[in-house]
Amino acid sequence: MTREEIERLIADTQRQVGEALRARLSESAERPLTIDEIEALVEEVGREVDSRLEQGLIEGHQEPTGNTAPCPECGQSCRYKDRHETKVLTTHGERSLACRYYYCGSCRCGFYPAHAALGLERGRRATRQVRAWQAKYGSESAFASVPELFQELRGINVSASTVERTTIEIGEQLRTGPTAVPPTV
Repeated sequence: MTREEIERLIADTQRQVGEALRARLSESAERPLTIDEIEALVEEVGREVDSRLEQGLIEGHQEPTGNTAPCPECGQSCRYKDRHETKVLTTHGERSLACRYYYCGSCRCGFYPAHAALGLERGRRATRQVRAWQAKYGSESAFASVPELFQELRGINVSASTVERTTIEIGEQLRTGPTAVPPTV
C-alpha cells in the first residue's frame, strides 16, 4: 500500500468508528448504559470495524501483476488465465479476495500468487489461526460442537466436516514432525 492509501484507510476507519459509535450511543442517550450493554456495543462496533479494516487491508494488498508467474509445484513459467473472486476465512469472518489466477500447462497446477503473497497455505481457504483453532477445539470436543462455538464467539461459519479434516490433518503434521506448524492458540 502507498502512504496515501494507508492514510485514506486510517481516515476511513476513524470515520467508520465515529459513525458506528454515534449511531449506537444516540439510541441510548436517555439513560446510562449497563455493563452488559457497553459490552455488547463494544463487541458490535468492534466486529464491524474489524471487518471493514481487514477487508480494506486485503484489498490494498499488492498482488503480483504480469502475464506469467513461476509455478509453485514445478517452477515452470505459467500463464495468467483469469481473475477470480475467492474467499478466505479469518478470525474476523469470511473475506472476499479478487485474485489473478495462473495455470501451469506442464504440471496442470492452478494457483493464485496473491494467496502466497498474503501467506495463505497452498490450497487452504482459512488463515493459520483459524485452522489452529479448528484443530485445538476439534481435538478437545466433538467436531460437531465446534461450528456452534465459532459462530457464537467469533461470528464465523465452519462446518463440522471442515473441523474434522483440519484437526486430522494438523494432528498428522504434528505426529510426523512438520517443517511449519500453524500457531498455537
